[in-house]
Amino acid sequence: MKVLILENDIVVAELLNTVVTGLYPDVGVTIASGLAEGQTAWQSTVFDLLICGWSFPDGKGLDLVRQVRERAADLPIFMISGQADRQRVLAAAHYHVHGFIAKPVDVEMIRARLQETLPGTPAPGINVESLDARLRIAVDQPLRLPFVLDPSDCLSLIERREDLSVSDLATRWQDQPALTARLLDVANSSSFRRSGQPCYLLREAIQTLGVPMSLNQALALALDLTHTLTDTRLQTQAKDLAAVSQAVARTAWGLARQIGESPARAYTAGLLHRLGELVVLGIAQQHLSAGSSLSDGELTDGLQNWAASFGNTLKAQWALPLALRDLIGATHRLLHGPEPRGRLMMRAAALVAQEQSGSEECRKLLRLIGIREPST
Repeated sequence: MKVLILENDIVVAELLNTVVTGLYPDVGVTIASGLAEGQTAWQSTVFDLLICGWSFPDGKGLDLVRQVRERAADLPIFMISGQADRQRVLAAAHYHVHGFIAKPVDVEMIRARLQETLPGTPAPGINVESLDARLRIAVDQPLRLPFVLDPSDCLSLIERREDLSVSDLATRWQDQPALTARLLDVANSSSFRRSGQPCYLLREAIQTLGVPMSLNQALALALDLTHTLTDTRLQTQAKDLAAVSQAVARTAWGLARQIGESPARAYTAGLLHRLGELVVLGIAQQHLSAGSSLSDGELTDGLQNWAASFGNTLKAQWALPLALRDLIGATHRLLHGPEPRGRLMMRAAALVAQEQSGSEECRKLLRLIGIREPST
């Protein structure tokens, strides 16, 4: 399934992207920010759904809708508009538009309208014999993380959003790697780089997006049931990975404070250093959901052989700042030759958090950054 989202507000576009990818397995989403860009995408690809903004600096969204209807009379189309007055409704109805998505965006309403028009049915399982074969197939597809935030918790936060601050959300979500990565991705989109300074921290991302939009992103991810882990083995693995990530994050925070590096940035890098393993768990769940068997050995091999590759792909796909990617990579290994102190610190944090503080490598790293005893 392929979806075209034409919207010049990148925050809204990315929120719609999150909703759509949560509804439809194996969906491919193209985002265009201008009419000409949207027309080019439409001419080169066959889409199954169009979500289209009303107006753009280079034209009207209905100009694209008119072109679409010349070739695809029954294609589901939704218009995004801050207004749904009678004139606009009648103009859209002329082209058999299925409905309006009003701004500010309501995630639950969007999901309901899309499901009514284009019901999301599980994609047929790919008939592959092993997890390794499925992982090889996944290399060429968009990667997503399993997400376990409770939708009811998100809804309760949305109800009292006027009373919540950026600090409140940053504290509440500080141990959520998938949400942290997603908010950093959206906040670092080109429309938000006016200052030329990318966001490195969850708090910075929430500040950039604002509390209401951050809550909407969280709810959209929480409602993504396509990557929920239902197998008990995978759930246990995910909990173990979360515990390790949080331990590395806390240790990195402590070390950074001692040597004058940014504690918050070190915490973020520690929290995100197991993204690849989480991707593998999500694909393993797809493998089981397709009716395939999965041995403990296959899962272990999948994590060992594919986690690093998927982690690197996801960090690039989600546009994490290069400096942050560098710190994350250092938790796994260092390069040959002189290393910046921040990378030495992150590698030491990973070793300390995994109870290897007595190893020769860890003791050497701590000496190099000027620490005798690690503080967590």
